Amino acid sequence: MRTMRSALDLELARRWLSEASYCPSLSSAEVKVEAFSIARRVDGRWVTIAPLQKNAAGCLAPQHIKAGETLRVTVDSRVTRAADSFLSFSVRLDPAFRDRALIVVSPAAADVPVHFDARNEAGQRAYGVLKQAQMIVAEPRYPPSAVPSIALSTLPSWRALAQLHRQREDSLLDDEPRLPVFAGLSKREVVAHALRWMHARVRYDHDRFRDGAVFPKQSVSALLDSGMADCKGIALLFRAVMKKNGIDVQTVAVSTLGLRPVSWLIPGAWADHVISYVPDLDLYLDAGIPLDIQNKSQGQERFRYEMGLNLATGAFGVIR
Repeated sequence: MRTMRSALDLELARRWLSEASYCPSLSSAEVKVEAFSIARRVDGRWVTIAPLQKNAAGCLAPQHIKAGETLRVTVDSRVTRAADSFLSFSVRLDPAFRDRALIVVSPAAADVPVHFDARNEAGQRAYGVLKQAQMIVAEPRYPPSAVPSIALSTLPSWRALAQLHRQREDSLLDDEPRLPVFAGLSKREVVAHALRWMHARVRYDHDRFRDGAVFPKQSVSALLDSGMADCKGIALLFRAVMKKNGIDVQTVAVSTLGLRPVSWLIPGAWADHVISYVPDLDLYLDAGIPLDIQNKSQGQERFRYEMGLNLATGAFGVIR
């Protein structure tokens, strides 16, 4: 439930309805929405908004929402699992949220265990494999120290996620003859030449390929053929070029919003970007951005991430 107290509340709600993946009848390889409804509070009772019209993108048109209304959005979704994927979910119910929030997670028949790490408003922790429903509630009356949270994943640890990511990356490093070799250069010079070579051939398109996932999907050859890649594809291509030149590169997951994981044990949804790390040079860089721009922009938040998950080792670390 949320009351539209301000223009900002109204805009956030409209944006969520028009852009979020939780649209009626949504079904994918990972998530199926069983039921979706919106109701407004009228004279002390809930009245369902109907019909739920969709916009051109297939999500809900937001014209029903008005300032001053209290809305109740109910999403009943079921997490499925593709044979070659993992799933994760996390939420932290910040006490600054001014309305009541409730999340219920229930186990279902599945061929894979779901691991969870949950804390209630009293700070008590439950951890293990999901065998019974877990419920977390946030109320405006809770003290500021109460921050209920939950993280769930089909993987048991961040290290397991990193291992799976490295395997996926390795499988996409095909034998591409177009990759260059920069002979007679220092390792730092190879980095600079590799970035220039990539930027001349592949456009960094974070809008078209924004999917919220950490794993790359296209092979090195496919990326060069398309001439376009998101951050995951750019990191993969940079690793491929550096590997061709005998230099190891590791991919690092980060949050551009400066968020911390809800759980340090269970890999809940957290990162929204990946960058690269060159161990031999102890160098972090965003391979989608020219190196001279990164050097000039040090200190600007866009190019600084407080911490990251190394997707080769599975370890969290401070990014220098």
